[in-house]
Amino acid sequence: MTGIGVTTEESLSFIQFEDLPADIWLIKRRKLDIIRQYLAKGNSLTATIEMTEVNRIVNVPVLIAGSSGSLSDPDLIRGAPKVHTNLIANFSGDVVDFEEWSRRAGATIKQSQYKKLIERVAEAGNVVEETRSQELYNMLLNSVADGHALNLVEKTRDDNGKVECGYTAWKALHDWYLSRKQQDSMIARWEKKLRNLQLDQDTSATEYINSFEMYVRKLTELGGNWSDAKKVREFKLNVIDEDYDTEIRVHSGDFAELRSKVRIREEFL
Repeated sequence: MTGIGVTTEESLSFIQFEDLPADIWLIKRRKLDIIRQYLAKGNSLTATIEMTEVNRIVNVPVLIAGSSGSLSDPDLIRGAPKVHTNLIANFSGDVVDFEEWSRRAGATIKQSQYKKLIERVAEAGNVVEETRSQELYNMLLNSVADGHALNLVEKTRDDNGKVECGYTAWKALHDWYLSRKQQDSMIARWEKKLRNLQLDQDTSATEYINSFEMYVRKLTELGGNWSDAKKVREFKLNVIDEDYDTEIRVHSGDFAELRSKVRIREEFL
């Protein structure tokens, strides 16, 4: 190496990053390591090559000439979550637990490189996507391993020629647990939660309203018919705090108005 910089492949052919002198600035050490990776890919350096071009080639896998776009050396680790973080929570396999598990698992997956693979199958011939899809399948398999849903996930592999596909496993779980056959269990669960909900001295009006609206929304999604009159009637039924008694007894009108009055009462109190 001379004062004009690195101009030939031979200039760095014998250098390992770990062997660089400690008194070389960190930035220079990093640049030299990037150049080493550039040369290791079979590229040559000339006086006209800029560092931006070196960075681009080092960070982007090289395409095989004449291929259909498959990667010659895909980095299958890059972008994947760490082994001991962002794990998908375990699922019991019980119908009443599925919705919460699905919401949490989906939120985790959508923060990772697997997010597209719960919406579609991996692109055929794309080594990175196919590997990611297999990883997602096995993460789902691990999360259901101790519950009743294990057979659903394993069956997708058996029905797919032993191919482990994250998308088909995710879809199979949703198709089964959100099917009409499971609605009775889900309706019973949300109706029980609604019956147990109370606005008392230990519960704020905001908490009561938000929970009430969520339970009613769940029951509506499952096919329940909730008119404004029914909402008002059910809302009043479990208000046992005397501080709100006058407000709900004199109320007439739609549910939105009742909700607004109770919140105003809460602010006043």
